[in-house]
Amino acid sequence: KDANGNFSGDSKAWPYDGKSLDFHALHGNFTESELNDKKWSDLTSLKHKVLDDQSSDDKRRKSDLLFAEKTGATHGSNVELSFSHLLAKITVKLDLKNSKGITTDDFENAKVSIMGIQPDATFNSLSPTASTSGEAIEINAGKITELTDPDLSSEAYYAGCAIVPLQTINANQSLIKIILKNNRTFIYKASEETTFLEGQEYTYTLTILGKQITGSLSVSEFS
Repeated sequence: KDANGNFSGDSKAWPYDGKSLDFHALHGNFTESELNDKKWSDLTSLKHKVLDDQSSDDKRRKSDLLFAEKTGATHGSNVELSFSHLLAKITVKLDLKNSKGITTDDFENAKVSIMGIQPDATFNSLSPTASTSGEAIEINAGKITELTDPDLSSEAYYAGCAIVPLQTINANQSLIKIILKNNRTFIYKASEETTFLEGQEYTYTLTILGKQITGSLSVSEFS
């Protein structure tokens, strides 16, 4: 569909002989402008790019690469397509409850970014998978916004997030940058080597203690 939600191309009819059809669907920020006439089997090098500015929900959605398929569909009922994420998501939570030396006033126009991320994901319809490439960039994960986490008894968290292609970060690699009020800057370095896998969300919970920043990582399904 185009940006306005309209389908392009001609309508297709079900086979008269009762044979089934296979449906394949993709959502992504593709660098190729015209895909209408390509066969599914030819989409082995379709490049998707995540945005370096993911400061809004719309920009994160554009950065997401989604895939769905239904094979052997027959005429007579709707074809339901359930999309899955082919990339990963990084969420940053700043734990104000256990931090020291900062207050809520420090979060005025505060920003969080994800560092050292390869931005390109090449889709292969034969797998289907997405391999990663490209020169590393820094992703703007948005202003730090307040949210409530039930695991902290309704204490305030401040968080940002971004969609990233699949890749491995090294231990001690600079990964997350937080800029507070008056350009007070903290950089979190990964405590261990981590491989970002498709359909997974990697949540880094960070704590600021004076001039130091520490963190922990939890992994869950990218919903």
